[in-house]
Amino acid sequence: LGPTLINLGHVAYIKCKFKEALEFYERGLILIPEEPAREKNPYYHKLNYYLGIIYESESKYEKAIALCTQSLKDLILIYGPKSKEAAIFNYNTGIIYFNSGRCEEASKCFNTAHNVIAIVRHARYEEGIIKLGLGATYYIQGKHKEALSTNHEALTTIQIWGVANSYLLGHCY
Repeated sequence: LGPTLINLGHVAYIKCKFKEALEFYERGLILIPEEPAREKNPYYHKLNYYLGIIYESESKYEKAIALCTQSLKDLILIYGPKSKEAAIFNYNTGIIYFNSGRCEEASKCFNTAHNVIAIVRHARYEEGIIKLGLGATYYIQGKHKEALSTNHEALTTIQIWGVANSYLLGHCY
């Protein structure tokens, strides 16, 4: 029943019904079995992650950060530190830090995400998005040269991906 409630919560989440999603997630959390270890249960890290995003939307940043960092630790146990999933979760945790005004922590998350995504195949678009986040933290920190350089790299990466993607899509039709 726990995974079903989490899935219902995810449906509500996608529809931006965060209060309803929160209720499903919290009920699902209670029903996820302790054994095998929660940390290795793929529903558990996703649940913490989505709960964190919902708390961020309510400006409950400390709670959101705690849940998302725990989710990231659990995800790394399942997929490893050099996975695309780890990069994406690092990036999203960086966004929460950024929105809460904690640019140093955001910058660390974005750098970690970038270092991981740079070695993942077929992830150029994600690399560009991560660089944009890093550029924003540099700008807020007054590191304008780094921000300009990083944002230029990001836009170049995203533009190349977009042109290649448009070309490929054009040949599919």
